[in-house]
Order: sequence, then structure tokens, then C-alpha cells
Amino acid sequence: FTMRKTTEATRFAAFRIWSGRISGIGDATAFCWRPCGDIAKQGAGSTERGAQGLRALDIGGGCGGWIRLLSERAPRWFAELAIGDSSVRALAFARTDLPAHVKLYHLDCLNLGWQSRWDVVFLLDVLEHLPDDRKAICEAGRALAPRGRLFVTVPALKAFWTYNDKLAGHKRRYCRADLARLAKGSGLNLLDSRYFMFFLSPLLLVSRWVHRPRAGLSAEEAAALMARTHRTPSRPTDALLGAIFAAETPLGHRLHFPWGTSLLGVFGKDDEASCQPCCRHKGN
Repeated sequence: FTMRKTTEATRFAAFRIWSGRISGIGDATAFCWRPCGDIAKQGAGSTERGAQGLRALDIGGGCGGWIRLLSERAPRWFAELAIGDSSVRALAFARTDLPAHVKLYHLDCLNLGWQSRWDVVFLLDVLEHLPDDRKAICEAGRALAPRGRLFVTVPALKAFWTYNDKLAGHKRRYCRADLARLAKGSGLNLLDSRYFMFFLSPLLLVSRWVHRPRAGLSAEEAAALMARTHRTPSRPTDALLGAIFAAETPLGHRLHFPWGTSLLGVFGKDDEASCQPCCRHKGN
């Protein structure tokens, strides 16, 4: 039995949890673009953005799976969709797989250079890889338009730290208090934070224990272990995991799970003053 990384589908369900809460709609069909719709109605960035559609950027978007999902399932909300990544190779692959209207940016997430450029910014499973997560949040906040939203997902809780975190290049795992600290340090507002992958957390621990590596693993052996333990499960197993997660999602509309293997944070920007001076620098 293997556990996959958080996929686009699990991210989608996580945003469903938050969007259902703020919109007062509790059914399982509430999708992640509902909060984007709220931003549009408010006129994100003090413009007529609601009529024009939102500008959304996925930082660290890799090969573009998340943005492709948004372009397919929520095209009416977005006037502009873009991916930013430090990997030229990933961006080249994304170009072959994404609609032509999706923009690609080769960037450094610690030095974005934008000011009030985007209505919606995503940092999905990115912060845990960075030595300076506060700087990344500051940069994302600076790039965010007033009344915009920053969505963040990260691996949750030190108790779930295993060999996989080390092999995946993680610097840390997060609790809700960590996101509150990042919000305070960046001048953004933490609108909500909640754990997900609650029901599947025991299975993750069992999987990591079963596949724990021996000491002194070489780089080649570590890569082989990562490939083996992150491959897609068989179709029946995959369907079972999907059903378990689907059962969790409606509950997330009504309560905060006490823990989970992942954590969702939703940050908001009030106005230009919300960007801390330490994060300001010249940019386009």
C-alpha cells in the first residue's frame, strides 16, 4: 500500500471545505472557485475586476496540473491564469500540456518583483521547501492586489515527520500557529486555517513505517525509494482512498479537524499598507 502526495484533486477538495464555509453552502458540490467568486463580486484590487474576471498565479506550479484544472472547471472566473516556477524544465513541459492562454513565468519565489499584480495567488506545497518561508509569504503578499486572496497548502504537524520529508527536501512541517505567525510577520490577514487529510492520516503513518529506509541510503537508493512509494496505487486502492477523502470533505464544512497530514491557509490583503516595509523592494 502506498500513499500519494497531495494531488490536484485533494487540493481541490480542501478549497471546497473553505469555500463552503464562507458562502454558507454546505453541499459537497461547492468548488474552490466560490471564494474567487466572492472576490470578484467585491471588485478585487479596487477595480472592476468582478466584471473582467480574476488574475490568478500559481507560484511553484511545476508542470501546471492545478492551473489546468482551474482553466477546465472554472473558466468563467478567470481573465488571466499563470504559472511561475524556478524550473525551466517544468515550465517547458507545462507549455506542451496547457492551453495557450496560460502564461508562464520563470521566477524566484523569494524575489517576485510584482506589486498588486494578482487577485488570487496559490502557494501549494511550496513553503516547506524554502529556507525563508516568511520572505516567500511577504513576496506573495506584495504581488497580491488589495482584497486579494493567497491560498497556501503545506504538510502538517511535526508528529507526522518521517523519512519522506527528508527525501522530499522538506525543511519543516506546519501547525495552524505557524501560519498565524507568518501572517503577522507579513502584514496579511489569516482568514482561515484548517487541517485536512484527517481520515487518511493513520494510513500515512503505517505506510511510512512499512517503507522506512535502512540507514545510510545512497542518493540513487533514496530516489528509487521515493519513486516506489509515490507511484499511483492500483485502481481499487485509489478508488478506496478517494472515497475515504470524499467522506471527510463534507465534515470540513462544519468543523475543524484536530489534525491532518496537510494544512490549508487562506490569507487576505486589505490594502497596500498591509505589505510590511521589510518586504518592500522595487519591482514591476
